[in-house]
Amino acid sequence: MEADDQCLEIVLPPNAYLTDNSFGSVWRCGRGFEVDGDTCAAIVVPENAFLNGSGYGQPWTCERGYVENEEGCAAVIVPENAFFDDATYGPGWKCNRGFAASDDECSKINLPDNAHLDRSGNRWECHRNFQRSQGSCILND
Repeated sequence: MEADDQCLEIVLPPNAYLTDNSFGSVWRCGRGFEVDGDTCAAIVVPENAFLNGSGYGQPWTCERGYVENEEGCAAVIVPENAFFDDATYGPGWKCNRGFAASDDECSKINLPDNAHLDRSGNRWECHRNFQRSQGSCILND
């Protein structure tokens, strides 16, 4: 490193490597480590998780079948009438068509007369020329 027309020795902490960076730090931590002041500290990866390559957010991701919580990664418990869903948000499951989520379970949707399931399959809407009113479908005037 050059400063005031002199070459200065760069002291690398353990688990670090030099970068070709003209601004900021001249070193970065290796995979599995993160900057902690002037050192590289090991990233603590919880059980049922793995390191990811993200430069922001959590440096680890839960394995398939697990969701992130305060302690780390918890197993997804799929209730009856539901299926596993690995979206990055939500409880990790979705209700089957014809069922609606209610707390930690899926309840059967009871269709009123003149109604059908909507595109999602988890809600209902009234047939054409009918409108929703107090849990039923009434004919439009």
